[in-house]
Amino acid sequence: MTAYVVFRLLVAFALGAVWYIADRRFGGRWYRWWYDMTHEHPMKADSLQGFVHGRPTKVRAFWAVLLSTFITLLTYLDGEFRPLQELGFWAITVPAAFLGLLAGPYINGLWQKRDTAFDAMDKWERGEIDLSGELKQKSSEIGEKLRETIATTAKSVGIASDEKKPVDISRAESTAPPEPAAAPANPEELVNKYLRRSQDSDGK
Repeated sequence: MTAYVVFRLLVAFALGAVWYIADRRFGGRWYRWWYDMTHEHPMKADSLQGFVHGRPTKVRAFWAVLLSTFITLLTYLDGEFRPLQELGFWAITVPAAFLGLLAGPYINGLWQKRDTAFDAMDKWERGEIDLSGELKQKSSEIGEKLRETIATTAKSVGIASDEKKPVDISRAESTAPPEPAAAPANPEELVNKYLRRSQDSDGK
């Protein structure tokens, strides 16, 4: 059952992403035709909206509900259908389809860059470019940017850098501990010293 639930979620996510990519590529003109037919004023010429892309979040949520309903309908036509179970599956596949619609722009961007990646691989196989050198260069650039980011963050939060702060000598002298006072003299030694001095004076 767990594997089937994961499968349904993945299908809903993939369907949402594919629907966004297809709408981005082919849905613009169809949506323009639909908009011009159902609205008094035609769509602006520079508008790039489709059924999904360029639309607010609530429209994507609406399409997520439709895609989840479509998956449930396919399950019904496939054979055995349990209404309560399928209602639960429908409820959890709506967020999955919505996430697929949100991830659609990023997946579409990666898909558009596939030709660049394939060309780079072909040039590497022919020995025209050195991927290891480019990777090292990119790594050094990323490392340099990371160090700059860390230094900027440290400076903003007030963390001391490698530079040593100057020492305030006057303050250091003022805060130095006082020298210990001399111990008081022993009274017996003072008396003996006085008697010895008086005897010396009598002998003279």
